Amino acid sequence: MELCQAIERLEGAHAQIERVCEICGASSISYGVLHYGGVIYTKSVGLRDQAQHLPADSQTIYPLASVSKGFLAAAVGILVDKGKLDWHVPISTYLLLFDPVNDGDLGRYANVIDLLSHATGLSQHDLLHIGPFGSIISDSSKLVHLLNALPTSNSHGSRFRRWWLYNNHVSALASQVLETVSDGMRYPDLLEQRILRPLRMFRTLVSMNKFNSDSNIALPYARLSDGSFAKLPFPEYLQETTHILASQGVTSCVQDLLIWAKATLERESWEQLHTKEKLNDPFPPNNPLRQITTIRHGHYPHPFDNAPGHPSYYCLGWLSLTLPSSNLGMISFNKETRRSGDHLDYVLGKDSPPLRVILHNGKAPGYNSAVYTFPETSSAIIVLASGATDGDPADWSAQILTQELFDLQPRVDIVDLARKEAVLSRRWFDDYIIRPLREDLQKCEGDSGANDSHLSNLRTYEGHYRNIHLLTTLNIRFNESSSNLAVSFNNRTDKEYLLRFHKGDEFSFLPPDRDSWLRDCMLEVFDYRTGILKFTCTDDGDISGLWWKWSAWEEASLFTMQTTT
Repeated sequence: MELCQAIERLEGAHAQIERVCEICGASSISYGVLHYGGVIYTKSVGLRDQAQHLPADSQTIYPLASVSKGFLAAAVGILVDKGKLDWHVPISTYLLLFDPVNDGDLGRYANVIDLLSHATGLSQHDLLHIGPFGSIISDSSKLVHLLNALPTSNSHGSRFRRWWLYNNHVSALASQVLETVSDGMRYPDLLEQRILRPLRMFRTLVSMNKFNSDSNIALPYARLSDGSFAKLPFPEYLQETTHILASQGVTSCVQDLLIWAKATLERESWEQLHTKEKLNDPFPPNNPLRQITTIRHGHYPHPFDNAPGHPSYYCLGWLSLTLPSSNLGMISFNKETRRSGDHLDYVLGKDSPPLRVILHNGKAPGYNSAVYTFPETSSAIIVLASGATDGDPADWSAQILTQELFDLQPRVDIVDLARKEAVLSRRWFDDYIIRPLREDLQKCEGDSGANDSHLSNLRTYEGHYRNIHLLTTLNIRFNESSSNLAVSFNNRTDKEYLLRFHKGDEFSFLPPDRDSWLRDCMLEVFDYRTGILKFTCTDDGDISGLWWKWSAWEEASLFTMQTTT
């Protein structure tokens, strides 16, 4: 009877999810529910392909973005269980060159737990890896060298194990550790052989070639201001040669992720019972997962602030909460209602018994994902979405399904919160990019020190500007067709982006409007200061370099003009 009532409530939730799909500008949403170890509900709404008018279903493949981190942690757990890795041995034992120069403790003590729990304190540096149009601009073979040069502290001192700093590229270093201890086996092959095949997850892919050849794929879209859908390029990090593949690049479907969630919950339950009761009963042979209790244990040393009082922890590729919790959605792309504080009026289950949920969210241009698991009832909620623009429909849908599955009280109108997020999201670009850019310009109006002497000859700015420590070169050239300067990063001239004059010797590669920001896959540019290049001159007036603030939280770095011989 209870199960029938839960299914009836889930049926009623579909209308809410349809509204979320429209509110957020999603092209499609596919979702499924596992309860007491069995799949009880799957459904989809919308189109996976707008041009051909093809509907999505439970086998439609979507890129998972950061939900991929759970697979990375699972691969590490398997090799730890086999004795090839140790959770607590320093990374430098496996990667001899890992030795960040700004904090010797990282080289001496940082381990794979620190990588996967985002506790290294190494600076967020997405713009050194991801350029315009979602292009990959870094050399994955030199990732260790780049990490060694990054800032590791702030005004409070060292961030190592003291400051949670989410970082896709640091966690991805774990895949290089895996390949090192696996005698060079490539990460995609390791994942396929150790996890995907044993679990019979045949529609979960870690390869651009396989992804492109499938006929049931959700295409990436952005809904523009006129209501139309613009098709986006597929994320370049799906290519097997990129390090970010490990932390971002798994693609899957609802059907397979329900298998994944069930296997995770089963192994976790078995490990906990085995440890507590000291049982010797064998584990089901078709489940390859190991060390799941370690992976889904709260490792980050400081719990996150949480209004209702229950502790929240980041694990290894998972976030652990106990409902009611104001941190539900913390790592989703529903950022604006959190910034405004509106989310505090929509906390699930305030009058219901505590409910533990271990989850993760993912976001990429054109895609959102959410995987919620509930250990006490062997339950899981999987939501995959394409085309989202005005908020994160995957997380809104997961919250709606959570409320209905467990009949949480009092009832919370998540659709109403989604509307508020959509309104704030549509204003975000003007509020946080255009307005501060304009205010920055107004501050300097009438400044006699502003130097615009080079504007009459933009070719004087042409050249290659390099920072040897950050392994990054900015290529500036005069674009004949537009009569403006253009920038490309690390010789990705196929992904060149126009520069616009800002003031003095400052030029901006900020998108001119929100539609461009979405269409050009510039989601990593969320602080106007990171899109400004400030050129420097010698005493003779010649351009000698430029300053670029590549991270919103770090000081700008100098890139020196390279001389030709």
